[in-house]
Amino acid sequence: MSIRQPKSLGKRLFVNFLLQAGAISLAALLGLWVTNWLLSNVLVEEALKRESAHYWAMLERSPEAPMANSLNLTGYILPRDEGQVPPGVITELEGYHELGGTQFNAVFLEQRGEQRLVLLFNRSGVDGLIALYGILPLACVLLVLYLALWASYLIARRTISPTQVLANAVAKLDPKRPKSASISAQNLPSYADQEVLQLAETLARFIDRNERFIQRETAFTRDASHELRTPITVIAMAVDMLRSTSEITPIQARHVDRIERASLDMEELTDAFLMLARERETNTEYQSISINEVVDDIARTFQEIRGSEKLIVSVRHQQQLVINSSRSAVKIVLSNLVKNAVNYTEAGAVTIVVEDHSVSVIDTGSGISEAKLPGLFEPWKAESENSRSGFGVGLSIVKRLCDQFDWIIEVSSVKGSGTTIVVKFS
Repeated sequence: MSIRQPKSLGKRLFVNFLLQAGAISLAALLGLWVTNWLLSNVLVEEALKRESAHYWAMLERSPEAPMANSLNLTGYILPRDEGQVPPGVITELEGYHELGGTQFNAVFLEQRGEQRLVLLFNRSGVDGLIALYGILPLACVLLVLYLALWASYLIARRTISPTQVLANAVAKLDPKRPKSASISAQNLPSYADQEVLQLAETLARFIDRNERFIQRETAFTRDASHELRTPITVIAMAVDMLRSTSEITPIQARHVDRIERASLDMEELTDAFLMLARERETNTEYQSISINEVVDDIARTFQEIRGSEKLIVSVRHQQQLVINSSRSAVKIVLSNLVKNAVNYTEAGAVTIVVEDHSVSVIDTGSGISEAKLPGLFEPWKAESENSRSGFGVGLSIVKRLCDQFDWIIEVSSVKGSGTTIVVKFS
């Protein structure tokens, strides 16, 4: 289903202007038509009725009184003027009727006793007067209304233009490095309203404050990650020294393995934090990376330290995939996905499939319920209280790195049957 794109303020204002102009024009045309009909029919008929009453009164005083004979009105009294009525004029139907003639195109007939009064009227003169005294003033009124409406449109457009300038400036902000100076009140037109200026100043202050927060967070993450490397290195060296000692018991060896796995997890987490701390930096090193080789290394590491007869970590190469990106980011993302799959698979298999432009991590573990899928990439969202490590921050880091490098991550899972996570590299 397509999403309707909202219109800008300027376009919406212009559309409203056109609608108002159209409504005014329609109302004017309707009013003109009604006025023309009233003048042409009701008014003419009423005038002829009055003329008829006037002539009947004249005939009562003088039966030989002459009838009207002017440019637009001619009268006849029948049967006295029987031979003078123009041919084609209907003299049988009483009331007002319109004719098709050119000289006289309306007739009014009235019967009183044995006499019939016939009034012929030329409506052309009335139509001309309507055009002169009706349409012309209406056109002038419409012109004034259109000019006033256009002036209102220009004033409204000028009023909203600072809001449009502010909206365009906000749209052009770099999400990674927003600059509050670009949306300051000083960059808005001098005629901007107070509310728009307050909005611009508030947004600028918010950007400055958010920038300071991000800088402090980035500095803390970077410094803390560097500080953690020293104890991790000491732990790794101590593990190597313990392994070189032949006097440790099998139980002690298992504890050494657990220490080594924990130190590797801490090292990967530290690398991820450093990578995220450099999210806003532009000096990320890109290189040509063979995803197949990275996946082989990851699978070999997890098979050695966590694999067993019950759990097998394997790779299936369907394509040779080479991308230009950060090797550290690729390894962190895929390592966390494989680690999460291993944590939730007590027995079965974790398979890494390399395809064209994508890598899939498929496990046969406990799966994830449909209700838990929306929060999968939120930190500290465990599938159950009995899970060995929960989702922790690993998948949250994966999602942030994928967003940073414009990679697409998709998840499908069936509770009790396993989970498949696909990373699509751009």
